[in-house]
Amino acid sequence: MDNHFTINYLQAIKNHLHIDFNTDNRAVFYPDKVCNSDFINLKKALDQIWKEAESAISIVRTREDAFVQMGLFGLVDDLDLAVKVGFSLGDRIVLVDYLYERILSKFSPERINITHIGSIASSLVNLLPLAEKGRIVMIPNPFMWYPDSKQIISEVAANGADITPELLSLLNMLSITKYCNLHPYTIAESPERFRTIIEQDIDFSDARGFSTGKYAYDGILGALLSEKIINETKLNVVLDTPITQYYDIISQEKDFYRDYLQILTNGGALSASNNIDSVKSLIVKAINKKKEQAKQKIKKSIEIGSGIGGGIIGILGTVSVISAPLAFTGALLSFAPSLASLFRDQAEEKNSIISIFSQLLEGN
Repeated sequence: MDNHFTINYLQAIKNHLHIDFNTDNRAVFYPDKVCNSDFINLKKALDQIWKEAESAISIVRTREDAFVQMGLFGLVDDLDLAVKVGFSLGDRIVLVDYLYERILSKFSPERINITHIGSIASSLVNLLPLAEKGRIVMIPNPFMWYPDSKQIISEVAANGADITPELLSLLNMLSITKYCNLHPYTIAESPERFRTIIEQDIDFSDARGFSTGKYAYDGILGALLSEKIINETKLNVVLDTPITQYYDIISQEKDFYRDYLQILTNGGALSASNNIDSVKSLIVKAINKKKEQAKQKIKKSIEIGSGIGGGIIGILGTVSVISAPLAFTGALLSFAPSLASLFRDQAEEKNSIISIFSQLLEGN
C-alpha cells in the first residue's frame, strides 16, 4: 500500500517545524526554533503535496489493507486519546486535515498562534510511524471535494436544525461514511459534550439513510463509551502507552474489533450506562485480584491455559499481573455484559478475546 500522501504530509510538518522525537519516542515541538519563514515554507511544501491528495482518498474508498476504518470528526484537544479510542474499534484511523486548509491557508504567518499549531503538529507527527504502516490516513476536508457534504448539511439545516460547528463536522464525515467505508466517531472530552452528542447529535446519523445511519450510530456510540471507560476508571494509565505500542497490542486479532463494538452498542444509547457500569465493575475486580494472583505466580508455575479455564474473573486477575497498560488494554477491549455469551458461543481456542490475552501473557 502506498500511503505517500499522508507520510509526506507528516514528514513536511516534522521537518519544517523542527519537531524531534525524544528518548520516549514522542514528538516534541520547540517554539523557539520556529519563525514565520518556517510557516511559509511548510505551506509551500504542502501546496505541492496536496496535488497527490486523491491517492489518500482512493486508499480509504477501497479500504485498502484495512479491516475496519474509523473516521474522526470534530476538533478534539487530546488527539492521542482520540486515536487510541479509534484503534479500540478499528485498525485504521482516517483524519481530516485541519492544519493546512484551516490554518496555513487562511492565516498569514504573523497571525498564527504558535502554541496552538505546535500542539496540533506534534500530535500529528506522533502518528508518523503508524502512517508508514498504513494505519493512519489523512484526507482533505470532504466539504471541499465531495458534493454530498454540502447537500446533507443543506438538508439538515432546511429541516430547522441548529447547525453548530460540532454538528457540521459530524455531517461532513457522515456524508462520506458509505462512499469511504468508514465509521464516523469522536470523543466528548466533557460530560456536557457527551450528553449533547448522545441526546442530540447522534440522532442525525441516519440523515444518509437507515443502513448508513446504523453503521455511523454504532461507531459514534462505541467510541464515546470507550472514552468513558478509560476516563472513569483508575486504569487510565493506558494513556501513557506510546501510540505505536498501543496499536501493536490491540491489533493482533481482527475479530476483536467486531466483538468489542457489539458489546458496547448492545441495546443502543439507552443501555450505555449499564454497559459501562458492568465493565467498570469487572475492572475493579481485576485490580482486587492482582495481589492474590501475583502470590500464586510466585508459589507455583501456572500454565496460561489453566488460568483461562478459571472463569472471567480469573482471567482478569491473571492479566492484571502484567504491566498496567497491557492489563488495562485487556480489560478495556474484552469485558462487558455479553462476554459470557462469547465464551459459550465460541470454542476457547477460537475466541478472539482469549487469543489476545494469550498473546499478551506470553513471556510473563
